[in-house]
Amino acid sequence: MSSLALVEESILEYRFEDGPNKINPQGDIKRHNSITKSVWAMLQKYEYSFWGVLREWSAVFQFENVHLVLHHFINDLPDERLIERSSGLRWDQILVKEGVMEELFEYFEKEGFAVDVPNQDFVEAYLMETFGLDDWHLHSPKHKFMIWVRRTDMVFLIELFFDKPYAPYGAKERLEWPDFQSGQLSLWDDLPDVPKRRKRSASSIVAKEEDLTIEDQVPEEVEAITDRAIAKIFTDSDVVVANNSGGKDSTVIVQKCIRFKMAHQDNTARLIILSADTGGADNPLIRQHIRKMKKAIEDLNLGIEFIIVEPEVENSYFTCVFGKSYQPPSVNFKWCVDRLKIQPGREEALKQILKPGEIVCQILGSRSSESTTRGLSVEKEYGDEFYGSHVAFDGQLRTAAPIRHWTARNVVTYLVRNPAPYDYSNYILLNLYGSAAGGMDECPIGAAIQSESQAVSACTGKSSRFGCAFCTVISEDTSLYNLSLDYPEELENFYLFRTALKKTQDIRYGGFTAFQRKGKYRFEPGFGDMTIGIRTILLRLMKEYEIPILEDEVYTIYRMVEERECREGFAVSERFRKALFGLLDSSPIIYPHVDPILNPTGMIDVCTSDDKAAIERVLVMIEAGEIEVAE
Repeated sequence: MSSLALVEESILEYRFEDGPNKINPQGDIKRHNSITKSVWAMLQKYEYSFWGVLREWSAVFQFENVHLVLHHFINDLPDERLIERSSGLRWDQILVKEGVMEELFEYFEKEGFAVDVPNQDFVEAYLMETFGLDDWHLHSPKHKFMIWVRRTDMVFLIELFFDKPYAPYGAKERLEWPDFQSGQLSLWDDLPDVPKRRKRSASSIVAKEEDLTIEDQVPEEVEAITDRAIAKIFTDSDVVVANNSGGKDSTVIVQKCIRFKMAHQDNTARLIILSADTGGADNPLIRQHIRKMKKAIEDLNLGIEFIIVEPEVENSYFTCVFGKSYQPPSVNFKWCVDRLKIQPGREEALKQILKPGEIVCQILGSRSSESTTRGLSVEKEYGDEFYGSHVAFDGQLRTAAPIRHWTARNVVTYLVRNPAPYDYSNYILLNLYGSAAGGMDECPIGAAIQSESQAVSACTGKSSRFGCAFCTVISEDTSLYNLSLDYPEELENFYLFRTALKKTQDIRYGGFTAFQRKGKYRFEPGFGDMTIGIRTILLRLMKEYEIPILEDEVYTIYRMVEERECREGFAVSERFRKALFGLLDSSPIIYPHVDPILNPTGMIDVCTSDDKAAIERVLVMIEAGEIEVAE
């Protein structure tokens, strides 16, 4: 059966089902001005119903079989990088020029707005149907029609959804129209928001005390407690696993463990250092730092194993965003923790380390004073007991936090006053902290993660993660910005790409399908996945900013997109193909076609970089006369 046949068959199976969601539309946008009041009044005059406002600036309306979403950029302007290029078409070449649409766009143009129809999959599908080509995919549940309306001081994005059984973005019921027309405009209507004063939380108080001041020495008793703890762990255990993010806390743990092994070479416990590499999402400076650390430790020839775990290609950061269409991780969708941290560090590495009858202890760099949230976690896990027991391994793996009583000052003082026990200076690490203005925290990995919420609790402030360059869980990554100022060649483009990823979480850019995918062919109310369109824009930015991606990731992304989007009646656009394969050194002559029978891997007829290298070697051998070619 061909792929096209699969698509035609699957169209009959689409179904929209109601389901619960946590989206709670509000009764009005955050603030109106004269333009918005006129636009809303126009929609009300034409008997559009009002379904509420999402995230303060995105309003949902409906008339008959059409849902209209009006995204407002009033107090800020959109990032032009996330607006697709113009298609060159006018809105009235797609829509009938009458009624509210005619009056609405005439009003915008009279007020000095430019009305633009961007390149988009709906337009391509519409044009193909107009010419009688592949009209099946116009009816995909993921299609919507987008129009940008722009002026130098204000911008709107209009989205139109046709023939959908319920409202987009999880809006559940009609609301009363707000009384936005009454009274005169306030003097304050067009002024920007005044930020509210935020209360200081306990964690901010702790963070203030957690400065990186270097003292004369670590208090003797503080260090002695840790040394006794380390000795106990190595005496009690067959295997000691030291978590290492490359950050300051885990570096102290690693160096304390190595010093113990140097001083007690008769101790038979194996020492394994475990680091996680999240792949393309990692800060390149941290990736380089960990690998230099690994080489320096291995050069000691003490039999210390240094393992760097990475996610499977199907779970890599870029594969999840571009292949599975996940939005960049947010507080509400923290998929990065499980796929990039827990699975590689816990399931892949630790399950191989755990052997029947052996006592394994994983040492964590957690500190009680690190933050209120992390401190409570440490105390809850250990209390008065020395060892904790990891919930995921049925008591087979125990954990310990021998520097839980240290402060940040203790940590940096130790690293400054004690040279590393291997040929790689602590000052390289401390310089990174200095560039980041002291605002870098460490992401736990593997068994250090007792729960997803615990892991993400470290990503809720303004610090960057030590290792993650694209952390979009936090609102503003000031540390990565500061690092990019000192290391512009290595990090400036990473910071720029991170800002673009973060902004795609804003539904005003139209980057969500607006219906939640629940398994094959089923959709429920919700924001939905990332659209092919916004992923295409991000891929182009990756090319512009020279963000590296593995060849395996590119082909895996394409296979996933073909399998998933086409099954949902959504044709994979040429724009997406060019943007994706443009990340390779040379694009394939023939795009891989996914067929479950004829080409299950999607790699038949694809010339990879390995293939090209092999061809070049053969050509060199022919030229050197090492291979004879029959004429």
